Amino acid sequence: MAQLWVHPSIDPTIVAVAGVLCLIPSSTIVLGINDLVSGHVLSGMERLVKGMIIMLWLALGFVLGMTFVSSLVPLDVAGDDPNGYGDAEPVPALWQLLFVPILCSSIAVVFQMSGKDMMGAILCMLLGYVTSFCGVLFLGLPYFGPFLGSLAIATYANVWSRYYDRPNTIILFPAFQLVVAGIVGFMGLTKIIQRHGVDDGGEGVEQVRHMLIVAAVVVVGFLAGGTLVQPRTTI
Repeated sequence: MAQLWVHPSIDPTIVAVAGVLCLIPSSTIVLGINDLVSGHVLSGMERLVKGMIIMLWLALGFVLGMTFVSSLVPLDVAGDDPNGYGDAEPVPALWQLLFVPILCSSIAVVFQMSGKDMMGAILCMLLGYVTSFCGVLFLGLPYFGPFLGSLAIATYANVWSRYYDRPNTIILFPAFQLVVAGIVGFMGLTKIIQRHGVDDGGEGVEQVRHMLIVAAVVVVGFLAGGTLVQPRTTI
């Protein structure tokens, strides 16, 4: 029956997750951890809790929406994975050359950036993605890629800030949205809400923990970038 709604090769769960991606508050979580590391405990906890609450509401809405649609039309998700993305193959590297620039441009539009800042933000996101991708691909260390990506975007953002005399956070916020694995934590929360047995619940907690570790690694790279190039102005 789902073939009447979508193409048989399309996984509706992955499509729905892609729609939620731009709403995940990855930058809020990163800034919260950054405040905690910097000694601003109250503001750090406020931002971190705020980001996790927003993600929780998004996960709850996602689960309710998928449950509602599944009650109307049986959805044939990929394989036997109840979350529908276990058997999905990664996007080939050649196609990423097309998709990633479109994604970066879309994130800049979502953040409603001005025309004079948009190109700098897009270049910052591209630099962070390529650096993070190469770090994982050639070094084989899963957490070293986000560190290199955040180091690159922090250095670039600080250079951009000094050259244009603009706050570096203008282009850092969209870049954090791309580098931090917020979608992994989001899917972990959906598994915790769904509670498909003990194993799935444990996997959901592991995914949330992975997101927080990546966010912490991104903060370390951000601080390291700030030591290489000091921003002229910030927020």
